[in-house]
Amino acid sequence: MASNPIITGFNPDPTIIRVGDDYFVATSSFEYFPGVPIYHSRDLVNWKVIGHALTRRSQLDLRNVNPGGGIWAPTLRYHKGTFYLATAVVYDMRATHTPPRGFYVSTTNIWDETTWSDPVFFDQMGIDQDLLFDDDDRVYLCTARKTMGPRAPQEAKLAVYACEIDLATGDSLCPPVLLSWHKGVSGGVDEGPHLLKKDGFYYLFIAEGGTDAGHTEVVLRSHSPLGPYEEPPAGINPLVFNGGVKGAQVQNTGHADFVEGGDGRWWAVLLATRAPKGGVPQLGRETFLAPVQWKDGWPIINGGQPITATIPADLPTSLTEGPWTERFTNPSLDRGWYHLRTPLKPCHTLTSGTLTLHGNAQTLDNIDSPAALFRKQKHYAGIWSAVLTFEPDNECEEAGTTIYYGVNSYAAVLVRKKGQGREVVARWKDEDIAVKEVSAPISGTGPITLTIQAGPTTYTLLYGKDSDDLKPLRSIPSTLIYRGVYSPLETPFTGTMLGIFAQCTDGEMCRAPAVFSEVGWTPAQ
Repeated sequence: MASNPIITGFNPDPTIIRVGDDYFVATSSFEYFPGVPIYHSRDLVNWKVIGHALTRRSQLDLRNVNPGGGIWAPTLRYHKGTFYLATAVVYDMRATHTPPRGFYVSTTNIWDETTWSDPVFFDQMGIDQDLLFDDDDRVYLCTARKTMGPRAPQEAKLAVYACEIDLATGDSLCPPVLLSWHKGVSGGVDEGPHLLKKDGFYYLFIAEGGTDAGHTEVVLRSHSPLGPYEEPPAGINPLVFNGGVKGAQVQNTGHADFVEGGDGRWWAVLLATRAPKGGVPQLGRETFLAPVQWKDGWPIINGGQPITATIPADLPTSLTEGPWTERFTNPSLDRGWYHLRTPLKPCHTLTSGTLTLHGNAQTLDNIDSPAALFRKQKHYAGIWSAVLTFEPDNECEEAGTTIYYGVNSYAAVLVRKKGQGREVVARWKDEDIAVKEVSAPISGTGPITLTIQAGPTTYTLLYGKDSDDLKPLRSIPSTLIYRGVYSPLETPFTGTMLGIFAQCTDGEMCRAPAVFSEVGWTPAQ
């Protein structure tokens, strides 16, 4: 049986296309680099990352971008042999900020991530860029943006605008046209627009109500891409809304994109969260799939029923992702490793059988790019383990492994110098983001195994000479990692990442190399 989510872990704002028998999905990456993972599938159920659209500093510079900033809500499209990826970089998330200027990159070979072009920037400002290629080859850009100026609805927080553009230059060919603003339904927040042409109508899909319990997806339609757009009959909107389902595991549904399968069936991908019983959704917003039927010219998602962990459609069985171990025998890292923001220079080297991190002056507490590498946590329960050889020169040099959500929400188990020897330290931040530590001495020299045992509601930090000699240092509740949608201490947009790092806490480079011979993840059965 096919199950949701189809792409687990931090993978929000999905956008989907089909080219022949191949389906491709892209998701938001926020402050992580490389930007915008591209996933591939032939059955809509089992997906594999094949690359990233933004892999060079000339495409994506995330230097000092705020937590939760970076790449928001891309749109992936295909037109006459070329793939297009439109998005924007959000640097400043304050309410008074100027909307970002979006761009697109393109390639004729989506399988080779090095072939994506440098950005072509748009004139129209906003977030959540969407491109519509019309039948006459005219191209329309749709964005969500703060409403500004005398022409804007003054009570709107975000509204949807569109214009025709010159694709070669990104230039606007007309002033932006207001397409949608639903004060009563969305509280003034319309975002995540996607335009779709079907059977002579232009359909405008919009995410409304923010990205928490009030999140919904709605649809309007028009005979023109620039409107005016009409509301559907009663009972169509919202297309999805799980917020009214008390006790439902799947919540926060919305931000959908649509695709027609090769067999004529239609599908929607959308974001949602799932929290374990008694826990919080620290994995972040994930990618879900639902069938779409068309009735009297209007779409109906999932038969009008709430989204669940089961996909009610004739689809292949979902394959379970098993354990993996990285022993660094290849000349480059496997896909799926990420930096925090765009590094100014490489922070790691690979030799046969080891990865060495060269710690810099940035730490996990800084809004910058520390010497760290991360993988998305894809299961609520499992064991993350790293084998580290690290002989620090002074007590400011540290290396270890971490469960990381943001600068105020992480836990780490690390090695540092203590007197003439070494110690292992568990570090976390409490409810008031005060730094807390417990430590234990390490006897002798040589490698040490550092482990994070993830449970649905806790993370336990352990250490030992090897995996058969592990001792617990501290258990951390998941509520100190994911602090809630409206917490002033953290962004709600990303998800938990499992990482390895090296850092120096006195603003200097870390002279001692942090050598990792093995890193792996074993999901719980």
